[in-house]
Parts: sequence; C-alpha cells; structure tokens
Amino acid sequence: NIILITQASSVHTMCIAVSEKDAEKAKKYLDLLLTRAHETGIQLQLPTELAALLSSRCSREGGARQLRHLVQEMVEGPLASYLLRCSKRPARVRSTIHNGELIFQ
Repeated sequence: NIILITQASSVHTMCIAVSEKDAEKAKKYLDLLLTRAHETGIQLQLPTELAALLSSRCSREGGARQLRHLVQEMVEGPLASYLLRCSKRPARVRSTIHNGELIFQ
C-alpha cells in the first residue's frame, strides 16, 4: 500500500507516493509529540497528511534517525517558535501544510 500526497499552488502541482510503512514510522514520532503537548495542557492538531510528508522527505538510508531529525526541524522547531511568539500559552494549536511547510495557527 502507498499513500499519495498532492500539493498544489497557482504555479505548480506536486504528487508524491510514500509507503504506508514509512508513514507509520513518522506517525509514531508525531504521536509522541501529541502526547507531550497534551501533558502540558495544549491540544495540538496536526494535518493527517503530515506523517506522509515527513516520510517522503526521508531517504531510505537515513532511517529512524533522519526521520526524527525531520520531525524536530519541520514540526518541533516551528511549534516552539510559534509558542514563544504567543502572549499567553494557547489551549489549542492548529496547523496546516502550505507549500510543503507546516504553519501553526
């Protein structure tokens, strides 16, 4: 089984196929992040296609270490920056994917 990701803009359309197994590995890291956020009182909402996007950016040779680094770089870092910009800690944080980047709201 594979998962297809489609991202479109006014100029380009991109479609990527990733294996379901690779997306499941990414989902495990995202689930850990969701649990940590919940434990601090934040309801974090991540796009369902985020795990597939992360696994599509990870090479087969990179394995779990590269995938973990991508989660830190593409999700945890931007989330921390967003939280630092907030005047008070939000109870809920939503996110979307725009042009291949995760945007927090």
